[in-house]
Amino acid sequence: MVTDRKIGLFKIKEIWFSDNIFDVKDCHSVSFITNKDNFNLDGFNCVKSQTLTIDLIQSLDIIWDGFSKKSCRYEIKRAGRDGVKIQINQDYSKYCDLDRSFRKLKRLQRTFDDEYIKDYGTLFTAYIQDELIAGQVYLEDKNNIRWIIGASKRLESNNPIIGCANRALIWEAIKYAKDRNIKVFDFGGYYAGNEVKDALAVNFFKQSFGGKIVDRFVYSKIYSLKYKLSKRIVNLVRRTD
Repeated sequence: MVTDRKIGLFKIKEIWFSDNIFDVKDCHSVSFITNKDNFNLDGFNCVKSQTLTIDLIQSLDIIWDGFSKKSCRYEIKRAGRDGVKIQINQDYSKYCDLDRSFRKLKRLQRTFDDEYIKDYGTLFTAYIQDELIAGQVYLEDKNNIRWIIGASKRLESNNPIIGCANRALIWEAIKYAKDRNIKVFDFGGYYAGNEVKDALAVNFFKQSFGGKIVDRFVYSKIYSLKYKLSKRIVNLVRRTD
């Protein structure tokens, strides 16, 4: 899957789920994301990371049985009992508004803009009585589906059904992927440290679905000196904030 992004005047290409890396023309920078193998190609920088994955070749029953009974299965069932409704690829604009609000409250920059989400994302949204309470965006190809971003109203409300809805969204995404014979469900990263409490909490959430921790490699190459300098300046500014 190939996606295009604009960062200021610079054109960035991202190639997801590729089993190979190669030079790409007509861009200022290219990134190959979630490669499974460790390549060695001149000019490309490699960053190793981890993620949590579920093997979708298994049956849905086996996948379901791998979920934590108390912190996952119960909450998914509760979401259904309490009237959470889930839609697929609907209300992109409403989700983007929710994403902006959520990241503002968390004091985080938006990772993906509205255009990127609408052009490339598979969107799952959860509602209570027609109120959007949570959503998740995925990227997919014929073999992989990866969770790239999510937002909810949990910072605006202490209603526990929001947490249930977040788990139900993942379950719906897994079923959606199974229906399309996708082979791997990727939770979009896993924190390898032990100090950042928020990241550890996210790990706990993801682990409640079972799965396996695996290595991933992100390869990137910058073709533009101006873009390379601008990235350095931005990183320096962020360190001093």
